Amino acid sequence: MYQNQRRKAARRLAENLAKGNRQDTLVEQYPEIAQAYETYNLCKSVQMVTHETSKGGKQYTRTEPFTVGFLVLPEKGGVLDQPQRLMTFFQEFIHGERRSFGT
Repeated sequence: MYQNQRRKAARRLAENLAKGNRQDTLVEQYPEIAQAYETYNLCKSVQMVTHETSKGGKQYTRTEPFTVGFLVLPEKGGVLDQPQRLMTFFQEFIHGERRSFGT
Protein backbone atom coordinates (compact mmCIF):
# COMPACT_ATOMS: atom_id res chain seq x y z
CA MET A 1 0.00 0.00 0.00
CA TYR A 2 2.70 2.47 1.00
CA GLN A 3 4.69 1.71 -2.16
CA ASN A 4 1.67 2.51 -4.33
CA GLN A 5 1.22 5.80 -2.43
CA ARG A 6 4.83 6.78 -3.16
CA ARG A 7 4.43 5.95 -6.86
CA LYS A 8 1.32 8.12 -7.12
CA ALA A 9 3.06 10.91 -5.20
CA ALA A 10 6.06 10.72 -7.55
CA ARG A 11 3.83 10.94 -10.61
CA ARG A 12 1.82 13.81 -9.12
CA LEU A 13 5.01 15.70 -8.18
CA ALA A 14 6.44 15.48 -11.70
CA GLU A 15 3.13 16.35 -13.34
CA ASN A 16 2.52 19.41 -11.18
CA LEU A 17 6.10 20.67 -11.41
CA ALA A 18 5.99 20.30 -15.21
CA LYS A 19 2.87 22.49 -15.19
CA GLY A 20 4.71 25.08 -13.08
CA ASN A 21 2.86 24.48 -9.80
CA ARG A 22 4.60 24.59 -6.42
CA GLN A 23 4.79 21.32 -4.50
CA ASP A 24 6.15 22.33 -1.08
CA THR A 25 3.77 20.10 0.90
CA LEU A 26 4.49 17.03 -1.22
CA VAL A 27 8.24 17.63 -0.98
CA GLU A 28 8.03 17.91 2.82
CA GLN A 29 5.87 14.80 3.05
CA TYR A 30 8.12 12.64 0.82
CA PRO A 31 11.76 13.87 1.02
CA GLU A 32 12.98 10.67 -0.67
CA ILE A 33 10.88 11.45 -3.74
CA ALA A 34 12.13 15.05 -3.81
CA GLN A 35 15.73 13.85 -3.77
CA ALA A 36 15.00 11.31 -6.51
CA TYR A 37 13.39 14.07 -8.61
CA GLU A 38 16.54 16.20 -8.33
CA THR A 39 18.59 13.23 -9.53
CA TYR A 40 16.09 12.63 -12.33
CA ASN A 41 16.47 16.22 -13.55
CA LEU A 42 20.24 15.75 -13.78
CA CYS A 43 19.93 12.49 -15.72
CA LYS A 44 17.06 13.05 -18.16
CA SER A 45 17.36 13.82 -21.85
CA VAL A 46 14.98 16.43 -23.21
CA GLN A 47 13.86 17.04 -26.78
CA MET A 48 11.91 20.12 -27.89
CA VAL A 49 8.55 19.20 -29.45
CA THR A 50 6.43 21.58 -31.53
CA HIS A 51 2.64 21.32 -31.52
CA GLU A 52 0.57 23.06 -34.17
CA THR A 53 -3.13 23.60 -33.54
CA SER A 54 -5.85 25.66 -35.14
CA LYS A 55 -8.51 27.43 -33.16
CA GLY A 56 -11.07 29.78 -34.61
CA GLY A 57 -9.36 29.78 -38.00
CA LYS A 58 -5.97 30.80 -36.53
CA GLN A 59 -2.87 28.64 -36.43
CA TYR A 60 -1.05 28.35 -33.10
CA THR A 61 2.41 26.90 -32.61
CA ARG A 62 3.60 25.78 -29.18
CA THR A 63 7.03 24.41 -28.32
CA GLU A 64 7.53 22.32 -25.16
CA PRO A 65 10.35 20.28 -23.65
CA PHE A 66 9.60 16.55 -23.78
CA THR A 67 11.55 13.91 -21.82
CA VAL A 68 12.73 11.12 -24.09
CA GLY A 69 15.08 9.11 -21.86
CA PHE A 70 18.33 9.46 -19.94
CA LEU A 71 21.73 10.83 -20.93
CA VAL A 72 23.45 9.57 -17.79
CA LEU A 73 22.48 7.35 -14.87
CA PRO A 74 23.32 7.91 -11.18
CA GLU A 75 25.21 4.62 -10.71
CA LYS A 76 27.83 3.22 -13.07
CA GLY A 77 26.64 0.51 -15.41
CA GLY A 78 23.43 0.24 -17.38
CA VAL A 79 19.77 0.54 -16.53
CA LEU A 80 19.72 -2.90 -14.94
CA ASP A 81 22.54 -1.91 -12.56
CA GLN A 82 20.54 0.97 -11.02
CA PRO A 83 18.62 0.70 -7.74
CA GLN A 84 15.11 -0.63 -8.44
CA ARG A 85 13.40 1.95 -6.23
CA LEU A 86 15.13 4.87 -7.99
CA MET A 87 14.26 3.55 -11.44
CA THR A 88 10.63 3.11 -10.36
CA PHE A 89 10.57 6.78 -9.35
CA PHE A 90 12.20 7.76 -12.67
CA GLN A 91 9.49 5.85 -14.54
CA GLU A 92 6.76 7.63 -12.58
CA PHE A 93 8.41 11.01 -13.18
CA ILE A 94 8.45 10.41 -16.95
CA HIS A 95 4.79 9.35 -16.91
CA GLY A 96 3.85 12.40 -14.85
CA GLU A 97 5.66 14.84 -17.12
CA ARG A 98 4.21 13.32 -20.27
CA ARG A 99 0.74 13.37 -18.72
CA SER A 100 1.10 17.09 -18.01
CA PHE A 101 1.78 17.67 -21.71
CA GLY A 102 -1.30 15.71 -22.71
CA THR A 103 0.45 12.76 -24.37
